[in-house]
Amino acid sequence: MLPLVVACNSSTADEQKMEEAQLPDTLINKAAAINDLKFDTYCNARFGYCIDYPGILFPQPESENGDGRVFKDKQGNEALIVFGRLSMDEKW
Repeated sequence: MLPLVVACNSSTADEQKMEEAQLPDTLINKAAAINDLKFDTYCNARFGYCIDYPGILFPQPESENGDGRVFKDKQGNEALIVFGRLSMDEKW
């Protein structure tokens, strides 16, 4: 049996406008920017995983051993690192 997750926003448009009016413009602009983010997908063939990452990050070449990748922001800072590894623990 699959779990069912339901969300409901019961506020009216007027209530939402009142809530937004109480927030600083910078927060409203940041929230709008987050909602407008486009996502790309990186899939790792060696370990068989995929992640979605925001299009504001730039993927670097995959590591030499094929275990993952670094994603940098527009300033060149490492912002996200993803990798897989083998586990020697039998529990996993």
